[in-house]
Amino acid sequence: MVFVSAEKLKNHKKNQCKLVNIESFPAEPTIYKPAQNTIRSLLTKYSIKDADQYIDHFIVYDFEAILKPTATQHGENTVFTNEHIPVSVSVADSLTEEVRCFVNDDPKMLLTDMFKYIGDVSVKLQQYNVNKYKSLLQKIINAHDLTGMEIPGVNLGKTYKMSDVESWIGEGKYGSFFDFHSSLGFGKQKSDYGKLKQQLDQVPVFGFNSGRYDINLIKNDLIAVIGTDNIKSVIKNPSYMCIATSDIKMLDTSNYGLFPYEYITAFNVLNMTTIPPKSAFDSNFRGTSITDDDYERVKFVWEYYEMKSIKDLLIWYNNLDVVPFIKAIKAQRELFKRFDLDMFADGVSLPGLSEKVMYQTCFQ
Repeated sequence: MVFVSAEKLKNHKKNQCKLVNIESFPAEPTIYKPAQNTIRSLLTKYSIKDADQYIDHFIVYDFEAILKPTATQHGENTVFTNEHIPVSVSVADSLTEEVRCFVNDDPKMLLTDMFKYIGDVSVKLQQYNVNKYKSLLQKIINAHDLTGMEIPGVNLGKTYKMSDVESWIGEGKYGSFFDFHSSLGFGKQKSDYGKLKQQLDQVPVFGFNSGRYDINLIKNDLIAVIGTDNIKSVIKNPSYMCIATSDIKMLDTSNYGLFPYEYITAFNVLNMTTIPPKSAFDSNFRGTSITDDDYERVKFVWEYYEMKSIKDLLIWYNNLDVVPFIKAIKAQRELFKRFDLDMFADGVSLPGLSEKVMYQTCFQ
């Protein structure tokens, strides 16, 4: 037992302790149930039937790196043979399936270009989300009002309904309901509108095996680009990582492809104007070589797309990963929709989603 002062010790010795500990227990045992999907519970609460609980669209990305040789001793038994330096990233969204590839020899500038583009695309996906749930958002406003603490530039002592919002839009203060929605701010104790806004504004962003590779590849510059103040949560497990800000939620899945990774040892290699030799696709790390058929495919792609340099091959390869990734995620989502689960919102890991399926089966 530790006492913060000599006086409290004296009181204890004199049996004059005034502190009373009260232990309370439930009168009856309760059954644990996982938290319900936020959007689904709000749709039910406000009797909205023109929308489902699923966030429809998302963003995917994939990095490629150059392998800079570096024979560095790390401890007694470990030698670092290569330093992985990010050189390109492809980004695509499920709404338009448009693909953009960024190439830069400066990792920090590469991330800056990437997140600027993701920010621009996120606004479009947020607009889609707000339009989808517009009737729910407006019904919440009319049911509970918004205060001057949540709406910038208005009287703090008043409350406001949708009629006020429509009046502001008509006056030109806001260009649309989405502009009004984007201007709102909520504290830690969020209202129903604040809870829904957080779900709609946080666009899912998926990476290829990013928890084990991509996040580690860019982590030295990631915080400098997105800022520490904007990070809402970080979840790290051995097999995945989730980094969330107010606008995006970076999630992870796994995949790999064919590319001459170990051949690209410096940025200037990308300027070479001839197709890499077959041996360039060998991997000393994995102890593997590509087949003749695979190399014939590489040569066909080089000629078909009229590639002028290895940089063109890099962009083609990087872009090729992300569109099939979108289709794979859509197919996987359908599996969980059979259990009324949104894999973007109801869990960031397979065990978390599986737990909810298990409890659904139990209560049925």
